[in-house]
Amino acid sequence: MIGEQRVLELIQESFDSLYRVGLTKTEMKVDRTTVLLGNGATLESIAFVTFVADLEDRLDRENGEPIYLVLSEIHEFNPSKASLAAGTLAQFIAARTAQS
Repeated sequence: MIGEQRVLELIQESFDSLYRVGLTKTEMKVDRTTVLLGNGATLESIAFVTFVADLEDRLDRENGEPIYLVLSEIHEFNPSKASLAAGTLAQFIAARTAQS
């Protein structure tokens, strides 16, 4: 099981990695309200895809088994608005790892 706070830390680590390799232009401080996808998001499409892959890898190492992120499985994700906050993603991942 991975708690929500730990997931937020892993998201922060992924953002830090994206900044180091130049996929984001500014350093970000991630909190529950940080917009990952949609209006106000700082990630462009290639950076978002890289973020998801990087986060999945970090979650795999943390959890000991693969976790695949599929946006349509996240209950609070609204495809018509295409918006996703870090807190929503952290809550989904924590719940999913609690079921394993």
